[in-house]
Amino acid sequence: MHFHAAGIDIGARKVFVGLEGQPVRSFETFTSDLVSL
Repeated sequence: MHFHAAGIDIGARKVFVGLEGQPVRSFETFTSDLVSL
């Protein structure tokens, strides 16, 4: 595991984002959700 690393999993309907020390968050693939990302 690398410190200060992030992971992004881009799917057809959702985007999942994980940052070090924080819970994984999911976003819909609508423009307003991607802006929140």
